[in-house]
Amino acid sequence: MRVGISFLLGLKATVLFFIFVSLQNLDFTLLSLPFLYASIVSLLVSLASHPSINIPMLLCKNPDGTFPIWSLVIFSPYLYFVRLFSFLRRFTSGEQPL
Repeated sequence: MRVGISFLLGLKATVLFFIFVSLQNLDFTLLSLPFLYASIVSLLVSLASHPSINIPMLLCKNPDGTFPIWSLVIFSPYLYFVRLFSFLRRFTSGEQPL
């Protein structure tokens, strides 16, 4: 069984939160805030993309497949992670992009 994107996003959220806590303990408050933001976004999308919950409208994707600017800004940690994940999965499997 292959690892799903919701599991990987949950793992990413956990790692980013641990980085946030570590930076907070080292008194790098301003540097730690982007890690907190990225972990919250990853956790939210991970929960929304879980098969038992399945809320695809969270990202507000347009019918033509594009995202509004505000959605790109808010969910950019997730969107860039998914693009990297799909690139690596295609690279390792040899599957051609659509």
